[in-house]
Amino acid sequence: MNFVANTAPNYRTKRTTTKIMLLLMTGLSLLWVASILFNFLKISPTQGFNAILVVFVAQIATAVTDIGILSIRYRKKLGSYGDYIYNGWLKNYSYVTAMILALCLPTWTPLYVVAVGAIFATAIGKYVFGGFGQNIFNPAAVGRIFIALTFGGTLIPPNGITATAGQTITTVFANSGPKWGLADLSATGISLSDAWLGLYPGAIGETFTILILVIGVALAVLRVINWRTPTFYLGTVVVTAFFIALFTQQNIINYILINLSLGGLMFGAVFMLTDPVTGPTSPYGKALAGVIAGLLTMLIRIQGSYPEGVVFAIVLTNMISPMIDNFATGLTNKFAWKKWSWIGGTLVVSVALNSGLASTHYQAYAAEQLDIANTLQALNLNALGDYKMGSTVPIEDEEALDAGIQTTTTFTTTLDEEAIYGIVYDGSLGIYDGTIDFKVGMVDKLYVGFVLEKSGNLTTEQKNYLTDLETLIKPVLELKVTSDIADLRAKLNAPSEIDNLLTAFALAGTHFASLVPQAEVFATYTGSYTSEYSPEYVPGETTTTTVTVEVDHLFHLIDIKIEQPTSGGNFETSWLNNWSTVKEFYLGLTVADIIDLTVADLALTSGAVSGLTVTSERVLLALHAAFQNIDFYEGSATSEYDPEYSSGQTTTTDVIVYIDTLTETILTLDIINPTSGGNFQKNFETNLATILNAYQGKTVAEVQTYTTIPTAGAVAGISYTVDRILLAVQNALATYSGI
Repeated sequence: MNFVANTAPNYRTKRTTTKIMLLLMTGLSLLWVASILFNFLKISPTQGFNAILVVFVAQIATAVTDIGILSIRYRKKLGSYGDYIYNGWLKNYSYVTAMILALCLPTWTPLYVVAVGAIFATAIGKYVFGGFGQNIFNPAAVGRIFIALTFGGTLIPPNGITATAGQTITTVFANSGPKWGLADLSATGISLSDAWLGLYPGAIGETFTILILVIGVALAVLRVINWRTPTFYLGTVVVTAFFIALFTQQNIINYILINLSLGGLMFGAVFMLTDPVTGPTSPYGKALAGVIAGLLTMLIRIQGSYPEGVVFAIVLTNMISPMIDNFATGLTNKFAWKKWSWIGGTLVVSVALNSGLASTHYQAYAAEQLDIANTLQALNLNALGDYKMGSTVPIEDEEALDAGIQTTTTFTTTLDEEAIYGIVYDGSLGIYDGTIDFKVGMVDKLYVGFVLEKSGNLTTEQKNYLTDLETLIKPVLELKVTSDIADLRAKLNAPSEIDNLLTAFALAGTHFASLVPQAEVFATYTGSYTSEYSPEYVPGETTTTTVTVEVDHLFHLIDIKIEQPTSGGNFETSWLNNWSTVKEFYLGLTVADIIDLTVADLALTSGAVSGLTVTSERVLLALHAAFQNIDFYEGSATSEYDPEYSSGQTTTTDVIVYIDTLTETILTLDIINPTSGGNFQKNFETNLATILNAYQGKTVAEVQTYTTIPTAGAVAGISYTVDRILLAVQNALATYSGI
């Protein structure tokens, strides 16, 4: 005979539901506080206040809903109206629902959307089923899905919040390759450590993965939540992600860590999937529910149209929880193999289904990238590099207009908006008796336009191809493989048609080069250095290398030109082959970096060319000669206000003060972390020249006597920033005692 043991009906735990909910609220409140601090200090004061308001509005909306519905239900026989309403609000625990829902939403969610979502979560997600203890779906998950389906457009982040305008970090990652198929966060602009620490904008409580994990462990130890559901849920995600990465040849560890840290997975595992009301009641059922939810989460991530699938997976798992409980009833230890076979079988299905789909998507993605690369190569397009754009200049191309192509001026941004980054490709092809050079512009992988570098008059035959241009080539340059590529490939087999097409191609669209502002040259320095060996390692002969460097007003390098780096021959060929890498290295430095850079340190950088050690050293020493009359001093200052006018918070600003050692005057400042961001940073960047003007050309002795910034250097709206910079400058000059 088999016996099924259950807890006796007369046994009661000392931990009441109210105590459990209060402990749960404590964990949620810790996340809320962390989010408020992060948004205030790292994003902007506005987002910090929003993090507070979203929770308050959700709490008020759920409380009002509770009161309204309880008032409708009230009957005199139930006792005092006030006691009934208070006890009903307290025992329905809608404040927990409100907190969970609010922490699932980003700080920029409109407050009316928060209120509507909270009302829906409480009224439909809970009271429709009879109230707390009788609802079959997690109310917060119901509210979050309702908001996503009805107000999804309002959840798009405003410009400047994330690196890619209009997309959350999770959305950017999901769309950066095959959906949730790459172990690479580079497209998002954040690192893996940022993702785990929560150092990026997103849902108020979902981003702090490590903190959520710590809170989850604490709640499990305190038996507030059952450990089985989140453990089997996260375990399923880990195992599935392992095989997906294995089959698609991704970095396995990175891919697993990305899947655990992005989106609402960790938050959902700890605070939503563990809901005792909507989940299975048996220990086995809780484990099986976790595996099923893990399967669904990965399936929606890999295959679904939404960038994230946690809340959908939770609600779907809630839906089948009664069936899981019914299946688990009566299963004794004698039939333990049945339990584990279902758990193991579901895990195998998750691995097989999701890995198969991910592998299929990845193969299609890889083929697409190869097709694009081959097409660009066939068009003789070579990437020049990234550019930062700030303004546009409309193009007036009479020849293009005469040919029936209207030039576009729709791609516009202004200097006071967030910077937009793009990439330029250049190409060159023979056109009958001449050559055409052109550039192709792309922004965020989208075609922007072309600029014709050199051209003669177009023939009638060439002009006839202008009308075929946009429909044929734009899908390729938008990195979207379509059937048009086959047409393009066919044309690539006919040289005359290639020539005509690309001639038209170059004339169409926006004058992209005009979008790329040239950095203003603040100063130019020249220096030379003569080595005792030329060619390399031949005693008795010398080579003199001369460098000319252009710097901006912060003393960042803009351009570098080198005359006679080697003695010629194979050394010159090797140098030219590596020049672009060397130039990129130096253009990433400041004057202070170069002054501090030693020959020994150079050998460890990309500024040193293998086989050309003496040449590489000679270039560096020529740069030292160029800056021989420049010295620099570093300082910092911490203001009591950050962001501006917000008492109790601080910002530390660092400065580098560059001094002309011959005249003992200040050349300029390099200012690091001047503000707390947001509008303060924009105001600072707009008025940077005014601030620098208060120091440039002034003697060190004069600046050391400043008690306040001169009126000419004052800027309204960022007075604390200006004062902090002055304190940092004087801190830097504190050790100055003359040259």
